[in-house]
Amino acid sequence: MKRVPFGNAQAARLASSVGMLLAFFLVSSGVFSLLRGEPVAGFCYVLTGWFVREALAARYRQLRLDEALRGVTVRDAMMEAVVTIPSSGSVAEAAREIFMRAGHASYPVTRGEAVVGVLYLKDVLGLSPEEREATSVQGAMRPLTEALVIGPDVPLPSAIGRMAQTGTVRLLVMHGDRLLGLLTTSGVIRRLKVREQLGG
Repeated sequence: MKRVPFGNAQAARLASSVGMLLAFFLVSSGVFSLLRGEPVAGFCYVLTGWFVREALAARYRQLRLDEALRGVTVRDAMMEAVVTIPSSGSVAEAAREIFMRAGHASYPVTRGEAVVGVLYLKDVLGLSPEEREATSVQGAMRPLTEALVIGPDVPLPSAIGRMAQTGTVRLLVMHGDRLLGLLTTSGVIRRLKVREQLGG
């Protein structure tokens, strides 16, 4: 008789089911203890059961995400057409010509062909109209750091983890000094929806 491989998803579902039964048992025991007039033990059982349930649910969601994105890299989900801002212009010009037209919260700043930083809308809004006219993009941008950059061949789950850890919603996809594209949370969500709809 041929044995069917027991995959990670199947194991996770089984573990989740068993864990949920345990959580239900703990909560039920807690309620029963409360009804018997044992408030301390009752609350301990209920809280433990609730924590077990939440932990299992989070772990299962993470596994489902990993399964859905298996083999997918940053290159597969990035946006290739990226609007950039020259470092030599004024912040006022960038506000009028880029931010007001395209409407994104940040843009890469270039000097020649090289990306040297990122200009954020919140930093533009922090300047008065007079300061925007007098300040160059170079002076208002945030310098490019490793936290803002990711490689095109990085697995997408790793990229999502970094975005969650750093709290950023956009990463510059670069190969050496060359800007290849932009990875955004909205782009990742679109990629997930497409894979779900196509069943792979």
